[in-house]
Amino acid sequence: MIKKLLMLVVCVAVVAALVPSYVGAASQSEASEYDIAKTGVGAGIAQEQEYTQAINKLERFLSISETGNIVLDAPKGIINSIDSGIYQSLLAGLEQTNSMIDSGYLVCNPDFTLTVTEKYLESSSQYSEPILSSSGGIDDIVYRWWGFYLYLSSETCHALVLALGSGGGAAAIAAAILAAFGVLPGVVVAGIIAGVLAIGAVLINYYNRYDTGIVIRYHYFIGFTGIWSQ
Repeated sequence: MIKKLLMLVVCVAVVAALVPSYVGAASQSEASEYDIAKTGVGAGIAQEQEYTQAINKLERFLSISETGNIVLDAPKGIINSIDSGIYQSLLAGLEQTNSMIDSGYLVCNPDFTLTVTEKYLESSSQYSEPILSSSGGIDDIVYRWWGFYLYLSSETCHALVLALGSGGGAAAIAAAILAAFGVLPGVVVAGIIAGVLAIGAVLINYYNRYDTGIVIRYHYFIGFTGIWSQ
Protein backbone atom coordinates (compact mmCIF):
# COMPACT_ATOMS: atom_id res chain seq x y z
CA MET A 1 0.00 0.00 0.00
CA ILE A 2 2.73 2.48 0.98
CA LYS A 3 4.73 1.63 -2.14
CA LYS A 4 1.68 2.12 -4.35
CA LEU A 5 0.90 5.43 -2.67
CA LEU A 6 4.45 6.72 -3.09
CA MET A 7 4.46 5.70 -6.77
CA LEU A 8 1.25 7.64 -7.36
CA VAL A 9 2.58 10.73 -5.62
CA VAL A 10 5.63 10.61 -7.88
CA CYS A 11 3.32 10.28 -10.89
CA VAL A 12 1.44 13.43 -9.92
CA ALA A 13 4.22 15.77 -11.01
CA VAL A 14 4.21 14.18 -14.48
CA VAL A 15 0.45 13.92 -14.88
CA ALA A 16 -0.15 17.45 -13.61
CA ALA A 17 1.53 18.76 -16.73
CA LEU A 18 -0.92 16.77 -18.85
CA VAL A 19 -4.16 17.66 -17.04
CA PRO A 20 -5.68 20.87 -18.42
CA SER A 21 -7.18 23.40 -16.03
CA TYR A 22 -10.71 23.05 -17.39
CA VAL A 23 -12.35 24.21 -14.18
CA GLY A 24 -15.62 26.04 -14.72
CA ALA A 25 -18.86 26.82 -12.92
CA ALA A 26 -21.66 24.45 -13.88
CA SER A 27 -25.29 25.48 -14.06
CA GLN A 28 -25.83 24.24 -10.48
CA SER A 29 -23.51 26.93 -9.11
CA GLU A 30 -25.13 30.08 -7.74
CA ALA A 31 -22.00 32.15 -8.33
CA SER A 32 -22.44 35.39 -10.24
CA GLU A 33 -20.27 36.26 -13.24
CA TYR A 34 -18.35 38.65 -10.99
CA ASP A 35 -17.76 35.95 -8.38
CA ILE A 36 -16.59 33.50 -11.02
CA ALA A 37 -14.20 36.06 -12.47
CA LYS A 38 -12.71 36.62 -9.01
CA THR A 39 -11.87 32.90 -8.71
CA GLY A 40 -9.96 32.92 -11.99
CA VAL A 41 -12.05 30.16 -13.57
CA GLY A 42 -14.19 32.24 -15.93
CA ALA A 43 -12.24 31.05 -18.96
CA GLY A 44 -13.21 27.45 -18.18
CA ILE A 45 -16.95 28.04 -18.51
CA ALA A 46 -16.98 27.70 -22.30
CA GLN A 47 -15.15 24.38 -22.06
CA GLU A 48 -17.62 23.10 -19.47
CA GLN A 49 -20.55 24.07 -21.68
CA GLU A 50 -19.00 22.41 -24.73
CA TYR A 51 -18.65 19.13 -22.86
CA THR A 52 -22.23 19.33 -21.60
CA GLN A 53 -23.58 20.01 -25.09
CA ALA A 54 -21.50 17.21 -26.62
CA ILE A 55 -22.68 14.69 -24.02
CA ASN A 56 -26.31 15.68 -24.55
CA LYS A 57 -25.97 15.24 -28.31
CA LEU A 58 -24.28 11.84 -28.12
CA GLU A 59 -26.38 10.23 -25.39
CA ARG A 60 -29.27 9.84 -27.85
CA PHE A 61 -27.16 7.36 -29.80
CA LEU A 62 -26.10 5.01 -27.01
CA SER A 63 -27.07 1.36 -26.85
CA ILE A 64 -26.09 -1.69 -24.81
CA SER A 65 -24.51 -4.67 -26.53
CA GLU A 66 -25.20 -8.32 -25.75
CA THR A 67 -22.00 -8.40 -23.69
CA GLY A 68 -23.18 -5.46 -21.56
CA ASN A 69 -20.87 -2.88 -23.14
CA ILE A 70 -22.04 0.61 -24.05
CA VAL A 71 -22.05 1.29 -27.79
CA LEU A 72 -22.00 4.77 -29.31
CA ASP A 73 -23.24 4.98 -32.91
CA ALA A 74 -23.78 8.65 -33.68
CA PRO A 75 -24.39 9.92 -37.24
CA LYS A 76 -21.47 11.61 -38.96
CA GLY A 77 -23.27 14.95 -38.92
CA ILE A 78 -23.58 14.87 -35.13
CA ILE A 79 -19.93 13.87 -34.73
CA ASN A 80 -18.78 16.66 -37.03
CA SER A 81 -20.73 19.20 -34.97
CA ILE A 82 -18.60 18.40 -31.91
CA ASP A 83 -15.08 19.65 -31.29
CA SER A 84 -12.76 16.81 -32.32
CA GLY A 85 -10.72 16.96 -29.11
CA ILE A 86 -13.84 16.76 -26.95
CA TYR A 87 -15.24 13.91 -29.06
CA GLN A 88 -12.02 11.91 -28.79
CA SER A 89 -11.87 12.43 -25.03
CA LEU A 90 -15.46 11.20 -24.70
CA LEU A 91 -14.60 8.13 -26.76
CA ALA A 92 -11.62 7.52 -24.46
CA GLY A 93 -13.97 7.77 -21.49
CA LEU A 94 -16.35 5.28 -23.10
CA GLU A 95 -13.44 2.89 -23.71
CA GLN A 96 -12.35 3.14 -20.07
CA THR A 97 -15.91 2.57 -18.86
CA ASN A 98 -16.32 -0.50 -21.07
CA SER A 99 -12.99 -1.79 -19.77
CA MET A 100 -14.35 -1.55 -16.22
CA ILE A 101 -17.54 -3.31 -17.35
CA ASP A 102 -15.47 -6.08 -18.95
CA SER A 103 -13.46 -6.39 -15.73
CA GLY A 104 -16.63 -6.85 -13.71
CA TYR A 105 -16.41 -3.57 -11.79
CA LEU A 106 -19.40 -1.80 -13.37
CA VAL A 107 -22.78 -2.79 -14.82
CA CYS A 108 -24.67 -0.61 -17.28
CA ASN A 109 -28.37 -0.22 -16.53
CA PRO A 110 -31.09 0.16 -19.21
CA ASP A 111 -31.10 3.95 -18.66
CA PHE A 112 -27.30 4.03 -19.12
CA THR A 113 -26.59 4.80 -15.50
CA LEU A 114 -23.79 2.66 -14.06
CA THR A 115 -23.80 0.55 -10.92
CA VAL A 116 -20.69 -0.62 -9.09
CA THR A 117 -20.51 -4.36 -8.44
CA GLU A 118 -19.57 -6.44 -5.42
CA LYS A 119 -16.22 -7.05 -7.09
CA TYR A 120 -15.61 -3.29 -7.19
CA LEU A 121 -16.56 -2.88 -3.53
CA GLU A 122 -14.39 -5.79 -2.48
CA SER A 123 -11.43 -4.48 -4.49
CA SER A 124 -11.64 -0.97 -3.09
CA SER A 125 -12.50 -1.90 0.50
CA GLN A 126 -8.91 -2.94 1.20
CA TYR A 127 -7.90 0.73 0.99
CA SER A 128 -10.75 2.42 2.75
CA GLU A 129 -10.99 2.41 6.55
CA PRO A 130 -7.50 3.40 7.77
CA ILE A 131 -7.12 5.95 4.97
CA LEU A 132 -10.55 7.53 5.15
CA SER A 133 -10.32 8.00 8.90
CA SER A 134 -7.18 10.13 8.55
CA SER A 135 -7.76 11.97 5.27
CA GLY A 136 -11.48 12.66 5.00
CA GLY A 137 -11.81 10.52 1.88
CA ILE A 138 -14.11 10.73 -1.11
CA ASP A 139 -17.77 10.73 -0.13
CA ASP A 140 -19.35 9.44 -3.31
CA ILE A 141 -18.61 8.71 -6.94
CA VAL A 142 -21.25 8.51 -9.64
CA TYR A 143 -20.02 6.85 -12.82
CA ARG A 144 -21.18 7.90 -16.27
CA TRP A 145 -20.25 6.52 -19.68
CA TRP A 146 -17.81 9.42 -20.24
CA GLY A 147 -16.24 9.59 -16.76
CA PHE A 148 -17.67 10.36 -13.33
CA TYR A 149 -18.77 12.90 -10.75
CA LEU A 150 -16.95 13.22 -7.43
CA TYR A 151 -19.07 14.31 -4.47
CA LEU A 152 -17.09 15.78 -1.59
CA SER A 153 -18.76 16.72 1.69
CA SER A 154 -17.93 19.92 3.52
CA GLU A 155 -15.87 17.88 6.01
CA THR A 156 -13.85 16.33 3.20
CA CYS A 157 -13.31 19.74 1.61
CA HIS A 158 -11.94 21.07 4.90
CA ALA A 159 -9.67 18.02 5.19
CA LEU A 160 -8.34 18.52 1.65
CA VAL A 161 -7.76 22.24 2.22
CA LEU A 162 -5.86 21.39 5.40
CA ALA A 163 -3.81 18.78 3.54
CA LEU A 164 -3.05 21.20 0.70
CA GLY A 165 -1.80 23.75 3.18
CA SER A 166 0.28 21.32 5.21
CA GLY A 167 3.05 20.76 2.68
CA GLY A 168 2.23 17.06 2.58
CA GLY A 169 -0.95 17.56 0.60
CA ALA A 170 -0.16 15.21 -2.28
CA ALA A 171 0.27 12.19 -0.02
CA ALA A 172 -2.94 12.91 1.92
CA ILE A 173 -4.94 13.43 -1.26
CA ALA A 174 -3.43 10.32 -2.83
CA ALA A 175 -4.55 8.35 0.21
CA ALA A 176 -8.08 9.73 -0.06
CA ILE A 177 -8.28 9.01 -3.78
CA LEU A 178 -6.95 5.47 -3.35
CA ALA A 179 -9.66 4.81 -0.80
CA ALA A 180 -12.33 5.21 -3.46
CA PHE A 181 -10.43 4.50 -6.66
CA GLY A 182 -8.22 1.55 -5.88
CA VAL A 183 -9.60 -0.36 -8.88
CA LEU A 184 -8.82 2.34 -11.42
CA PRO A 185 -5.59 2.38 -13.48
CA GLY A 186 -2.78 4.16 -11.67
CA VAL A 187 -2.38 6.86 -14.33
CA VAL A 188 -6.07 7.81 -13.95
CA VAL A 189 -5.79 7.95 -10.16
CA ALA A 190 -2.66 10.10 -10.50
CA GLY A 191 -4.60 12.37 -12.86
CA ILE A 192 -7.34 12.84 -10.27
CA ILE A 193 -4.75 13.71 -7.63
CA ALA A 194 -3.10 16.18 -9.99
CA GLY A 195 -6.48 17.72 -10.73
CA VAL A 196 -7.30 18.22 -7.05
CA LEU A 197 -3.88 19.79 -6.54
CA ALA A 198 -4.49 22.06 -9.56
CA ILE A 199 -7.87 23.17 -8.20
CA GLY A 200 -6.20 24.06 -4.94
CA ALA A 201 -7.39 25.23 -1.56
CA VAL A 202 -8.77 28.60 -2.72
CA LEU A 203 -11.26 27.13 -5.19
CA ILE A 204 -12.24 24.27 -2.90
CA ASN A 205 -12.97 26.84 -0.18
CA TYR A 206 -14.80 29.07 -2.65
CA TYR A 207 -17.18 26.40 -3.92
CA ASN A 208 -17.65 25.06 -0.38
CA ARG A 209 -18.49 28.52 0.93
CA TYR A 210 -22.00 27.35 1.93
CA ASP A 211 -20.50 24.37 3.83
CA THR A 212 -22.52 21.99 1.66
CA GLY A 213 -19.61 20.31 -0.12
CA ILE A 214 -18.65 20.37 -3.78
CA VAL A 215 -19.14 18.34 -6.95
CA ILE A 216 -16.34 17.80 -9.48
CA ARG A 217 -16.81 16.44 -12.99
CA TYR A 218 -13.93 14.32 -14.26
CA HIS A 219 -13.23 13.01 -17.77
CA TYR A 220 -10.74 10.18 -18.19
CA PHE A 221 -7.41 11.27 -19.72
CA ILE A 222 -8.55 14.92 -19.94
CA GLY A 223 -9.14 15.83 -16.32
CA PHE A 224 -11.56 18.07 -14.51
CA THR A 225 -14.05 20.05 -16.58
CA GLY A 226 -16.35 21.34 -13.87
CA ILE A 227 -16.55 22.18 -10.18
CA TRP A 228 -19.54 23.64 -8.35
CA SER A 229 -21.28 23.85 -5.00
CA GLN A 230 -23.54 20.98 -3.93
